[in-house]
Amino acid sequence: MAVIVCCLGSPAHAANSLETIRERGVLIIGTDATYPPFELKVGDRFEGFDIDLGNEIGKELGVAVRWENINWDGIFAALRANKFDLVISDVVITDKRKKELAFSRPYFLSGQTIVRRKGDTRIRSSKDLPGKLITVQQETTG
Repeated sequence: MAVIVCCLGSPAHAANSLETIRERGVLIIGTDATYPPFELKVGDRFEGFDIDLGNEIGKELGVAVRWENINWDGIFAALRANKFDLVISDVVITDKRKKELAFSRPYFLSGQTIVRRKGDTRIRSSKDLPGKLITVQQETTG
């Protein structure tokens, strides 16, 4: 479930943030551009569905958009430290995250899956994972 995440806290803070963005003339968006087709970096350009969405938000606000590429495991800390105004990077809403961050409504619904080597039939579902070595990305719902 991808969402737009803001570190706002209150409606008053949100209004001040929007005013700051308009005065600055630039909306700064954090992303981990390693997840095509949603976001990826090609040379000096950012591309993908989330990038198109963020650029349209900037147009709607009447400001330029600047993308900040950051590793996923540091993206929320950087948002809290005001390194950017919001995050668009295939973020899943969780109860823990809702306690600290403000979310838009979801704009994409997805799920989790297990990937295994072709022909390896030892793993057919999550019930087959106990005792196995698995890999997941830090700070993800996976």
